[in-house]
Amino acid sequence: MSEVRNRKSSLKPDSDDSDSDGEFKEIIKDIENDHWKDGPVDETRWAKTKSAVHEWGMSCSWHGIPHMAQSLSWPTILLWSTLLCISAVGFVYLITITVKQYFSFQVLIDLNIGMDQSNFPSITFCNSNPYKLSAVQAIPELEALLTVYSQAFT
Repeated sequence: MSEVRNRKSSLKPDSDDSDSDGEFKEIIKDIENDHWKDGPVDETRWAKTKSAVHEWGMSCSWHGIPHMAQSLSWPTILLWSTLLCISAVGFVYLITITVKQYFSFQVLIDLNIGMDQSNFPSITFCNSNPYKLSAVQAIPELEALLTVYSQAFT
């Protein structure tokens, strides 16, 4: 303690020592009475649980939980917990419906050719035959194949 007093008096050599020395003794007494320097104080189970949950909440990757952990007032904690619960219930509901639908093994075959009621134009520009007839007739082997093909269907 004498070192600290010597430092103080060396800082203010011309000050009134009786008044400032009393203030200084009070500061030293407060520091000595602090419990933080005595080591960890035995926390209650509730305080340990609360700090563990807060630490987990701050490092959690779920969207709403860090917001709840950072909240300072009960209404904001209640708001974030409500939003989180609504989202979780919605998620479970949608997953349940999807899994039920998947395991019902429904087979649905719907063929729609689209030719039921369509008006054909008077001029058609599309040709489904990829070969020109004049090019096929120019080659004698293909001409013979075309003749055999046409005779088979007549």
